[in-house]
Amino acid sequence: MLLRVVLVFISVIIASSSFPVKQALEDYVLSHRENQRALAYAVELDITSAQRLAIASQPYQSSGWLQLATALARVDGHYAWLLSHYYRQQQDRRNQQYYFARAMRLHSASALFEQAKQYAEQQQYQRALDVLNPLLLSFATDGKSPLVAALSDNVISVAPVDKDTLLSLAIDWSIAVERLIDVRGLVAQLSTNAGQQWYKTLDQFQIMAIKSTEQQPTRSQLTSQHSSRLGSELVLDSNQQSKPITHAKTYPQTRCQYPIQFFASTVPHLQKLTEMFGELEPFYQQQFCLLTPRYLPPSETHCYHRSSERIHCQLSPSVLTRLPNGTRYVGVMVAQGGANVNNGMLFLDAADSSAVLAHELSHLLGFIDEYPLPQAHTACAQAGHIGHNVITVEQRIFDTKAAALAYITDRVPWLDLLDSDTPLVQPTGSGYRLGTPANYQGELGLFLTNTCNRRDLLSFKPVSELSNLEYYERVMPKVYQTLYQRASNKRLMASFFDNLQLHLL
Repeated sequence: MLLRVVLVFISVIIASSSFPVKQALEDYVLSHRENQRALAYAVELDITSAQRLAIASQPYQSSGWLQLATALARVDGHYAWLLSHYYRQQQDRRNQQYYFARAMRLHSASALFEQAKQYAEQQQYQRALDVLNPLLLSFATDGKSPLVAALSDNVISVAPVDKDTLLSLAIDWSIAVERLIDVRGLVAQLSTNAGQQWYKTLDQFQIMAIKSTEQQPTRSQLTSQHSSRLGSELVLDSNQQSKPITHAKTYPQTRCQYPIQFFASTVPHLQKLTEMFGELEPFYQQQFCLLTPRYLPPSETHCYHRSSERIHCQLSPSVLTRLPNGTRYVGVMVAQGGANVNNGMLFLDAADSSAVLAHELSHLLGFIDEYPLPQAHTACAQAGHIGHNVITVEQRIFDTKAAALAYITDRVPWLDLLDSDTPLVQPTGSGYRLGTPANYQGELGLFLTNTCNRRDLLSFKPVSELSNLEYYERVMPKVYQTLYQRASNKRLMASFFDNLQLHLL
């Protein structure tokens, strides 16, 4: 009873007194925190320290927790951030946004960290750096790691953010916005092991080997200098910087017939390209010399497509200074867009897999899609051998089996690979039509594909199975590899250097 009288007396004084009196009440509650009655009364009086003590005993998302968190969120960014996640789970967008914005205004480390990463995911790297900067400054001012909360299975955990983690994010994003002058200073602040790893990364992708704009040669100088590059093979020796990545040692090559140089403007994209190369089937690793990807400043990549469209980019002429002698093709990975090849350039989306890369590399080697091409596609203009894997023929019914065979025999490049008893024609109501019957699906033959969907043309391939020319997830059939290797006309796509006027600004 005496305790309640004391607390009531103090609360009356607080209503018309100075801050020191309220501080005295807070001190009293903190020194008597085991007294639940005192704590409960202090919570009623909106004492922040008491609310912090009380919420620790409340289950996350309980009504008691929600009431205390709402009160604390007025002054504490940590609880504003937790409430934003609570309302996100409740699909209450209005309250979720309100409390997240409040957490940001109160400089919640959790909110800042989350917002920075969200901006980076949206390729807004400069905004990500701006948001991350206060967390980096906390190390410089007091040497303490900012505490960041995490939610897992409705359990709240709070832990300091490792300094190397924050610095590595800042380095990643500084590279992505071409603030290379900041990168060395950030790397110097890393721990020894993390710093050494970053120096290796910068060297591997030649990130710091970028000349300033005023040092760059003109387009006319560069194009004349590189006009004869295609004629010479790329010879790899111990003194050359542009070496194949490590995985290529599985398939030793001292001379590369089809060197391809990929570029990207962020470290994660450069690292992903390297991983994708290692995941390719041996066939592709043996045909292409997959050179170590190189950094291309974002200011030198100019793209004109929406995220839902095929990637379409042009490069600054300075890209030619980063191409090893003998490079035949150039590849670029961007954040979003549809993968494709275009006159010696290969474009990838950062979300693409190595299977997508294999599909696009197949086009460089003269293979054609087995899904429907656009009606106006030049490959479907007339009957013929349009790729290593597909032929197109006139759609017609033959009077006799002999006439059908006479028509098709000279048009099938894989004819000698077929078993002698595999039929290439089959009877129909009024005569004979081209195509191997369905009961021979496990054999090589003449099977319809969707490449050219026209009334007057049929498209055929050697196998009935789906291939990676129709579905990325499939593999290239062995017979396709055989057809390519023995072809006198490799049907290679024209080189990057044959089409500089299309690819350079």
